[in-house]
Formats: sequence, structure tokens, C-alpha cells
Amino acid sequence: MRKTGMPAGKRTKAPPAQPPARSSAGFAQEMGMLACIIVTYDPDLHILKRLLEALPEDAAVVLIDNASAGDLPDEIGKLAATRRRTRLLVNDCNLGLAAAINRGVREARHAWPETRFALFLDQDSEPEPGSLEALMNGFARLEGANPPAGCVGPSLVDAATGLRHGFHQHTRWRWMRAYPEQDSTRPVPCANLNGSGTLVPIALFLELGGLEEALFIDHVDTEWAFRVQAAGYG
Repeated sequence: MRKTGMPAGKRTKAPPAQPPARSSAGFAQEMGMLACIIVTYDPDLHILKRLLEALPEDAAVVLIDNASAGDLPDEIGKLAATRRRTRLLVNDCNLGLAAAINRGVREARHAWPETRFALFLDQDSEPEPGSLEALMNGFARLEGANPPAGCVGPSLVDAATGLRHGFHQHTRWRWMRAYPEQDSTRPVPCANLNGSGTLVPIALFLELGGLEEALFIDHVDTEWAFRVQAAGYG
């Protein structure tokens, strides 16, 4: 998954995924259970266009714009119109990341009741071929684990520097980062996930009350991960 960050030009990507082979019909059915939730705020339209083009055509998409400047909401709407199963919600003011994602998940459940999973993507993220299927496969493998998985996420790599973000873990006394082998597909237990790329069952997300809107943007993913673990999930 590539990701172009703030104006400094940070770019991240995940190592190419190697999902098992399956029929095109099976892949379409699997992606039909997926709703991609993308919050926008003054996005780079070229990057957003690449993100939308990288998503499987059978996946549902909800774009939630947090009051971008000028005619950007209209331009985002034009991009949304190029895809089927895609909706754009425009907020009158910047409600923050958590509230926007919560609204997007509720819209996905209402518009496409068959969707089972929500995938949170930053506006500057670009999934590489096979990465979304790899996330779905990874979650399926961990559903029967003890404790069962509550959410999964990808390994992010800075495309400009080659540096990997790693995963947050904690021992009894301190936080640390784990850096799996570059081509490893083994799951890595972690304390919390980076927000972009998080895959979560919609039913569990709604059961736990969604994201904490009072946090607006900072530590939204951390608080959510702690709540997932407190509910008995990994």
C-alpha cells in the first residue's frame, strides 16, 4: 500500500501481497462484502483518483468529505461518479476523522446490507495489487484464533526511503515496534494498528460503538484498538 503523506512527500507502501489463487467469481463475491471508507479533506485529486482506480470494482466505496475548500467537493463527486457502488457524503463542516468514518460505515451498512467488512483508507493511500484480498484472507485465518481477530491491517513501507513503519507492541513496561521480515505473511500481534488499511467487521464496529468522536483525529486508532482488546478480541 503506497501512501503519500503531508506536503513533505512521505510515501508508504506495503510489500506486494501473495494471496492464494481463486476464481474471478470468488474474488468478486469476496470484494462484494467489502466497503472502503475514505475521508477526504482538501485532498490531492490526482492521488485520490489513483486510490479509487486501485480499488476492486466490486468493492463498495463511501467517500466522506470534511468540508474541503472551494470546488473540491464537486471534483471529488466527479471522481466518485466514475465508479459503481460508490457514494459521496459531504459534511457542512470538518467533523473530524472519527465522526466522518462513523458516518461512512453507517452509510455503507444502509446502502449495501450485504457488506460484511469496512476498510479504512486515508485519502493518500494506494493499495497495491492483491493487498486487499490478502487482508481479507488474513482476517479469515485469524477468526478462529484465541483470541479471535477484531481487526487486521497491512505493513506500511515508505516508498521514498524504503523504511517500514513496523507495528506497535507493548510489554508490561514499555512500548516497542516490531518489524517483520519483508516477505513474511505471518500475522504480527500488535497493540494498535495504523488507521489507514484497517479492516474490521462492520457488525463488531457498530457493536462497540464505532470510533470515539471526541478525539477528532489524534489517537483515534489507538483508542479503538484498546476497546477491541478490552472486548476480548485480538
